[in-house]
Amino acid sequence: MASDSKQSKYLTVYLHYNGFFAPKPLVYLNVVVVSICDVDFGAMDFKDFNLFIAKLIEGSCDNVYYCTRNEPLAEGIRRITNDADYFEFIETGYSDEAGLRMNVYIDHENEPVLDWADDEGHYFDEDLDDDKDSQLSDDIPYEHEADDYIPSLDKTIGDEFLHRVSGMCKDINDEAETDEVETKNGDDKPVYPVHNENQKWDKMVPILGMRFSNPMELKNCLTNYAVKNGYNLYFEKNDSQRGQLLAAMGRDANNHIFPIAWAVVEVENKETWKWFLDLLLDDIEMGIGHGLTLISDQHKGLIEAVKERVPAAEHRQCARHIYANFKKSFKGEQYRKLFWAAAASTTQPKFEAEMNSKKN
Repeated sequence: MASDSKQSKYLTVYLHYNGFFAPKPLVYLNVVVVSICDVDFGAMDFKDFNLFIAKLIEGSCDNVYYCTRNEPLAEGIRRITNDADYFEFIETGYSDEAGLRMNVYIDHENEPVLDWADDEGHYFDEDLDDDKDSQLSDDIPYEHEADDYIPSLDKTIGDEFLHRVSGMCKDINDEAETDEVETKNGDDKPVYPVHNENQKWDKMVPILGMRFSNPMELKNCLTNYAVKNGYNLYFEKNDSQRGQLLAAMGRDANNHIFPIAWAVVEVENKETWKWFLDLLLDDIEMGIGHGLTLISDQHKGLIEAVKERVPAAEHRQCARHIYANFKKSFKGEQYRKLFWAAAASTTQPKFEAEMNSKKN
């Protein structure tokens, strides 16, 4: 037990519950976190602690784990099953390394958490390369560009359209080009081209005097032109009108998430999602979606855009978003377990059985 001098400050416990553990890497997902900083845990024993946690989360807490906040979960996780474990938890919390802060996790699914942590440790040990010949050395010479060579990052240099818009390119040739404006029926009034909104996005080229049917067409044309040529886009800040972030994320063979594309739009609707999908599908060369699986929330504009742009893709809604709506009407641990059991079903009979259990 910690001494009285150490107990002058209470231990801050960050309680993680209503989630579940997942391996490789060991993480705790879909979590609710509560910070407890005004309770003297040092005055409790394991039974008192268990009753306190069970009352707080309004459920059972048979599987309790802890880890310091400055350790990776797979390396520092330990289980509390008796008074000896609990007193070790208190001593660790009051140590200099922990700094009076500890993470506590509740396992609701009876998972083999410690086995997962051990397996992960072995996995990383096997990855260590003992071949000294393959290690990098500071003595190995390497070549690099000369210090006085700094490549220009301004891709707009030499862009005829941008220079003419900004008035930076006024010479004899520009004046000659300006004079060569098409006229109609012998009149002096020039005839300017009309923007075609149906042409491919990377073929859109703005021309001085080009006519657009609405401001959105002009904005889309300029945006596509900038994206095609790799120009930086700058928008004037307007606090009265917030933007929306559209993003496409992927998952690789190591089960890691990585971003594929993102864009900021004025509003999330069918039109902005269609524009985003057009650029994305053109970049990843997926056509109308054969072999493509999309998982998203239940936004109506996105669902309609996917039907139009990628009709051959498999489109499903994210179970987490469905559960967020589900738990508004059906609260409690039992409903949560039934829902995720159905969501994790890999066969139709298993799914139907879980759904029948939910109905009952």
